[in-house]
Amino acid sequence: MISGIPKMLCAKEIENWVSSKIDPTKILRTAYNRAWWKCEFGHSWNAPICDRTLGDCSCKECESEFIASLPQLLTMYYARENNLNVVLRTTDAIGLPVDAYIPYFNLVVDGFEHSRKIKAVKKSLCNQNGITYCEINSKDPFAMAAQIKTLFRKNHVYITSENENDIRFCRNLFFSVKRKNARTS
Repeated sequence: MISGIPKMLCAKEIENWVSSKIDPTKILRTAYNRAWWKCEFGHSWNAPICDRTLGDCSCKECESEFIASLPQLLTMYYARENNLNVVLRTTDAIGLPVDAYIPYFNLVVDGFEHSRKIKAVKKSLCNQNGITYCEINSKDPFAMAAQIKTLFRKNHVYITSENENDIRFCRNLFFSVKRKNARTS
């Protein structure tokens, strides 16, 4: 297989060796040759071998799903670490679905994937009901973690964990649930 790459990674993730006319025994992990990759969930993408083996070129679709779920995951993680109840994907707070609601803080946390009109309506409903509305407006995981920690700090809950570790924990949780759901489907 590719020099310096575990056989299992290549065998599972690189598809169409025959149609690509690439001899896998003659490719280095630093090669710019493009290959079709397939993640464990069946998503395919084309990327240079060096991007996948040296960089962080993972499945864009899986990564996009993870980033969209990260505000909920971080909110849940920080709330549970501090023995606070958090309700995910609920309509109980304002009658419209919100990503996360922490009743103790009377706080709604919504991710970035919602339209501006829906966000404006949610913000208005929260204001009418005395609920603090927070929109996580970044797609950067570290900025999300910092923004959510700031929400907790404003409510006198101080979180001192490292953002990198928190994101890693949430990523592992997300993909373990995704694997479990894929097995049961």
